[in-house]
Amino acid sequence: MQKPNKNNNIKEIQEYLDAMQIDHDGVTKKADLLALIPGEEGEEEGASEADKKEELEKLIKAEKEAMAVCVAANDKHAKARTAREKAQAEISGAAAAKVHSKKELEEMSDDYFERFPDTNQIFASEDGTFFFRSQDLKAAKGPFAKVHQFKRS
Repeated sequence: MQKPNKNNNIKEIQEYLDAMQIDHDGVTKKADLLALIPGEEGEEEGASEADKKEELEKLIKAEKEAMAVCVAANDKHAKARTAREKAQAEISGAAAAKVHSKKELEEMSDDYFERFPDTNQIFASEDGTFFFRSQDLKAAKGPFAKVHQFKRS
């Protein structure tokens, strides 16, 4: 009995599968029935060059579509990263934009002395950050590293 191919009808393919004792229960489509028939090196018997070319073209098209999705996702990620970096720069710039003079810091320190009556000295960096202990001055490093000490008057 000769192996069937896509030119055979479903009944002929089923008869071949029965003769070869290949189970095909529940399989109703011609392509699925043909796929049950062992071919050379796992290829479907009788697949024409045109069929193979068509299948290859489908795979290439699917790959191109998948690549387009990846490129779009990468572009979206790059735009989000740029927006995040811009926002961070704006936040940093806003923080860096205000530099307090020693006089302003001294006025601000008076408020701290009122709120904390047991405090006799206070440290302030130019960005308006106040410290009660000299050990905390390490936190004042950066663009506002200049620190002023104020004593209760």
